[in-house]
Amino acid sequence: MPQEATISSRSSKQAPLVSICTFRVGYVDAQQLSGGDAKAEIWNGGVTFAFPDLFSEGNVGGLIIGVPAKVTRKDIKENKDNATSLHVEALDRI
Repeated sequence: MPQEATISSRSSKQAPLVSICTFRVGYVDAQQLSGGDAKAEIWNGGVTFAFPDLFSEGNVGGLIIGVPAKVTRKDIKENKDNATSLHVEALDRI
């Protein structure tokens, strides 16, 4: 009689260790409508991660990392901004 082999793996009820929930990128091609004809490119983006069963079953942890709206190209050279902001947020449900 042939013997059956079984392979042990994570239970189907167990959540993954980490999951990428969303990844988004935004782009705006802005144009001045009155008082001139200047243009600008504006970018933003972010990613969220979820950590199911963090530290114990039923808990959820989260991490949000993003870049708020950033003008990357513009016709008006005044108000130069070389800095880029970074948004980092952590959360949990116990």
